[in-house]
Amino acid sequence: MRVDIHMDGSTKFWFTFLLLAIFSWSVGGQVRKVEEILVTKVSLETSNKLTISVWTDQASVRRGDDIVVFFSVLNRGSKTIFLVSKETPSIVNDRGDVLIEAPVPGIEDWEEYDYSFHEIVPGGNYRAKFVIPGKATEKEYDVAIRTGLGFVEDITGIDRKLRRAEDPLTLRGPLQRRIETVGIGDLRILLYNP
Repeated sequence: MRVDIHMDGSTKFWFTFLLLAIFSWSVGGQVRKVEEILVTKVSLETSNKLTISVWTDQASVRRGDDIVVFFSVLNRGSKTIFLVSKETPSIVNDRGDVLIEAPVPGIEDWEEYDYSFHEIVPGGNYRAKFVIPGKATEKEYDVAIRTGLGFVEDITGIDRKLRRAEDPLTLRGPLQRRIETVGIGDLRILLYNP
């Protein structure tokens, strides 16, 4: 048996209101808030078969404590690749949007060359971590964390330290031309008061 019910606009409004009132009454009159959703792990795969994961072990961190962000790079491709890292990674907080910058030589650090290279052979995996100092996020309620990683396929001539009185541009220029970057995020971490 089929029953068709036809309602005008006002009747639909009151019918919907009545259904919501009955539903609210049936759950004890309590309105339940959806628990805050925090992202603790993000993974991606690149066109050259790198599987990159970034994660944290905690969905919430006490305000003022360091935030540890782990990452891994699995090389499922056919070529050896080198992860570029900087001795002191640049971490920027813009009102809760935290960026761990990719290690691309920039204008601001033109006097330095503090890059190292981690070989990841086909089938190989590299794991490391970044530490975001607690002072960088102590005024935030929550943070969204994005990470930039840099990769090169050829380290010929750039895998060394500067010689005494050598112009950093001799190494920084070739690195800047060769590096490919990948951005990954957003992890979302809640900060709470101690």
